[in-house]
Amino acid sequence: MRLPTFFINYFLSRIGVMELNIACSTDDKYSVLCMVMLCSLLENNKKNHVIAHILVNHLSLINQTKILKLFSKY
Repeated sequence: MRLPTFFINYFLSRIGVMELNIACSTDDKYSVLCMVMLCSLLENNKKNHVIAHILVNHLSLINQTKILKLFSKY
């Protein structure tokens, strides 16, 4: 059984960690800008738990791989 999000966030906040949910929408034209924003978010929130929801439309496999590689670094 999974704990409700409220309890998870409460316990994380007690130890100084926040859960951040972010939603992005991108395609091949804006994938670089999306990755720059995500990199900045991840770099400046290393102690927090970041969950990214990425909506894609016409995103090539190459750019999908680049985004996944970015997240694997963090």
